[in-house]
Amino acid sequence: MSAVPSLAAITPFGRAADANQGSQLRDGTVRFEAPLKLACGRMLNDWSLAYRLVGDVRKPLVLVMGGISAGRQFWSEQGPEGWWQCQFGPGHAGDTDRFSFLAFDFLGGEGGSTNPASWFGRPADFPAIDTADQANAARLLLDHLEIDCLHSIVGASYGGMVALQFAARFPRRLRKALVLCAGHHPSPLATGWRHVQRQVLEFGISRGSPEAGVRIARSLAMCTYRSEREFQRRFAPTGPHQASPAAYLDHCGAAFADRFNVYSYLCLSQSIDDHRVDPSAITTALDLVGFTTDQVVPPTQLIALRGKLAGDNSLKLLDSPFGHDAFLKERGAVSSIIRKHLEAQA
Repeated sequence: MSAVPSLAAITPFGRAADANQGSQLRDGTVRFEAPLKLACGRMLNDWSLAYRLVGDVRKPLVLVMGGISAGRQFWSEQGPEGWWQCQFGPGHAGDTDRFSFLAFDFLGGEGGSTNPASWFGRPADFPAIDTADQANAARLLLDHLEIDCLHSIVGASYGGMVALQFAARFPRRLRKALVLCAGHHPSPLATGWRHVQRQVLEFGISRGSPEAGVRIARSLAMCTYRSEREFQRRFAPTGPHQASPAAYLDHCGAAFADRFNVYSYLCLSQSIDDHRVDPSAITTALDLVGFTTDQVVPPTQLIALRGKLAGDNSLKLLDSPFGHDAFLKERGAVSSIIRKHLEAQA
């Protein structure tokens, strides 16, 4: 197996590409004939992963993963910006002149990978997907692309959980990882919030209004992703034209419902709550990042994780009013962290 993917392997459906196009963005879909054995004990048959590869494939490769709503479209050359557009591209922290970057749509989520909407069975019967399953799918994608070892994984939120799983299971395939806002298990309070969100989703389905369930569940989720400080600053009573938290939350919920399927929401929400990793099994070098106001992954959880890791590690806890979403909102601080991590010797 070569350490660098062949051009034929990284283009959509294996079509050959011009070697002069090595620095361009490519989207592709891999269809796997062999069943994927899931952590829940079921088999996922005839499954697919949709991926995006950015940069010159001859340069060190970094896997990029974000939250449950963040798939392969982390960066774009033109058209709608990617969900982490500010951190990647020529001259950015994730410098496409120095590194290449890979991302994929999560199993069970939105996008081109196998999910409840694209599955051959009833969406409600889609099997449970664990973060270990996502890590295994990523490993099989690397096999398909003929990549022996990743330079790094940069994973945030749900993607950080998958990064921890990958590091624990496939240490020889990964030199190091940067994990933002993710722990080795879910926090009990955040698990409680997600339980209520899934009840809202199920209620919407039972009433024949799944989109309404998604709107309300996402509105509730936004209250957990941000902090009291941020809400105080954004919605301070400064006069007769003060902003309304209700209008803000309704807008966030409606925007999410327009693009996210209720069954994918249920699948990945439960996947977060089922997430478990043994930190003592992780020998890969890890850089951990958290934020003081994160209610979903509180700093105490990251401190506990660091204390149990077997390999070299570091932990940065940054102050921010943006809570769990700070990995997206604190652009300057996160940019500096990503750049330093990728450029450091593994």
